[in-house]
Amino acid sequence: MTVEKPYLTGHYTPVADEITAAELTVEGTLPPELTGRLIRNGHNPKPGVTPTHWFKGSGMVHGIRLREGRAEWYRNRWVHTPALDGAPYMTEHGPDLTASVAGTHVIEHGGRLLALCEANLPFELTAELDTLGAYDFDGKLRSAMTAHPKTDPVTGELHFFGSSPFPPYLIHHVADAEGQFLHSVEIPGATASLKHDFAITRGHVVFIEGTVTFDPNEHSGIPYGWNDQQPARIGSCRAVRRGRSAFAGSRSSRAICCTPPTPMRMGAVASCWRVRPWIGSDSSSPGTGGSRPRAAAPSRMLAPTPGAG
Repeated sequence: MTVEKPYLTGHYTPVADEITAAELTVEGTLPPELTGRLIRNGHNPKPGVTPTHWFKGSGMVHGIRLREGRAEWYRNRWVHTPALDGAPYMTEHGPDLTASVAGTHVIEHGGRLLALCEANLPFELTAELDTLGAYDFDGKLRSAMTAHPKTDPVTGELHFFGSSPFPPYLIHHVADAEGQFLHSVEIPGATASLKHDFAITRGHVVFIEGTVTFDPNEHSGIPYGWNDQQPARIGSCRAVRRGRSAFAGSRSSRAICCTPPTPMRMGAVASCWRVRPWIGSDSSSPGTGGSRPRAAAPSRMLAPTPGAG
C-alpha cells in the first residue's frame, strides 16, 4: 500500500507553476506608507519528484511588492540551483556546496537577497526573485552557511556559521553591515552533531550541540540520527570587538568575532536535540566582575522515545 506523504498534501501541496501577477486586487486599504516586499521561502518539490524528506524539496520563493497603497505584483520562483535539476550533494570529490535546495530561509543583507539552506552556500536572487547563482562572498566563504544567521543590533554585522559532518565541524563567520566578509574562525572542540541554529550576545557566540549526529546509514531521508554516545552540550566562545584597523578595507567600526584558538566552554545538558534558541543574553557572574552567556531555548525538543529499542 502506498502511503501519501503528509508534507505533500493539504496546505503543503507543492505549487506546480511559476506565476507572475500584476496590480493585484486589494480588499480594504493598504497604508501608502507601507512600501516594500514581503518574501517567504519554503520547500516545494518539482512535479513528479517525491523527496525522501520534507526538507529535501527544492526551494521556492514567493513575494508581494507593495507601493503607495497598491499591491504591484505577486510572483513565485523556484530557486534554480544544481539540485533542482537533480545534482547530488555528495560527489567523488566531496560535498558540492552549490547543490542546494535553498528552501529553508530567505534574508536580505548588504543589498543582496539570499536564499539559504544550512548544508550549502547561499543563493543570490534578484529583486524580482530570479536566481543569480551561488554566492560565496567573493570567494571568501568556503563552508556551508546556516539558514539562521543573526544581525548584531549594535553594528549591523551579520553572524553566521558553517557546520559540516566532516572536519572542520564548525566555523564562525562575520560580514559587516555592507555585506563585506570580515572574519572566519574554526571552533575547536566541536563535533559532527547536527547544528541548526545559534545565538549571539553582547560578548559571546553560543552554539548548541545535541545528541543527533552524522550517520551515513540513517534511512530517514537525512543522514543524521540519535546517538547515545554523543553528550548534549551548550558551548560558548568569548567574542571580541575590534576596531576598524583590524580588518583591512572594512567600514565596520566594531567587528565582533570568536577569539581563536580558545575552545568552546561547554556545559552539559540532558540528552536532547534542540532545534533553536529563542534568545541569548549575558548575565553577571557573582564575585568575578565578568559575564557569562545564557541562551533560552524552547521547551519542545527531540528526545529518545521511552522504551524505544
